[in-house]
Amino acid sequence: MMNKQKTSKASSWKVATFLPLLALLLMAFGRTGESVTLKEKVTVNVIAPQETRQTQNEQTSRLIEIKSEGNYIDNKLCSMEEVVKKGKEWGKASNDWIHLQIDQSIPYNRVDEILEQLEAASVYHITQSTVNSDEIIYPAGDVTELAKFTNGKWDDWMKNQLKHFSEGKPTREYKIRYSFIIDKNGKVRDGHIIKGSDYPEINTAYEQILTQIPDWKPAKRLGTAVNVYYRIWASRKVFPVETKK
Repeated sequence: MMNKQKTSKASSWKVATFLPLLALLLMAFGRTGESVTLKEKVTVNVIAPQETRQTQNEQTSRLIEIKSEGNYIDNKLCSMEEVVKKGKEWGKASNDWIHLQIDQSIPYNRVDEILEQLEAASVYHITQSTVNSDEIIYPAGDVTELAKFTNGKWDDWMKNQLKHFSEGKPTREYKIRYSFIIDKNGKVRDGHIIKGSDYPEINTAYEQILTQIPDWKPAKRLGTAVNVYYRIWASRKVFPVETKK
């Protein structure tokens, strides 16, 4: 009889000790989002709550990545046709910005081509930046203070530069589209033609001039100097430019 009582008491003590330990273990494995070291080799994957994943997807749902090996949406390689199609879908769904995230190594003539195709397909509300946040390049519409040309009026300066290429050339009427970046120090870089005119000599003149643009007063965003990206349509009635007598 005494042995039975001792056994019963021992069993009760073991159960009483085991239950709190079990509760602690259940609480530990019930937590989500905690990291697990490799030494533990736990086979159960601890994942974030479903609501967090949905929020993350919503934040990146209008992101197009432009990388050296191609275009990506949701980490999937896409053709330009697929990018345009997705852009149209997003445009119908809301008026939110479509963000182009661009590798720094990507030449800006390729960025221009992508923007041209999106705009031709009536996909608007587009912003862009490089991957490195310290080197973000803002479209002109995203800055609070535009860059300022410090050598008079920009159009007058361009006309004067074109005079050097006009002597002995026939008169032309043309349109041309070009772009360049003004960095946060006011230096101009990456100038190139997006859509050339019908006349090779005019395109050649612009290509050379775009490498010789003097410094600007840099653009600012919320009081801080930033890199800014300009795309300009030039429509001129004549080439060469007529000089005043």
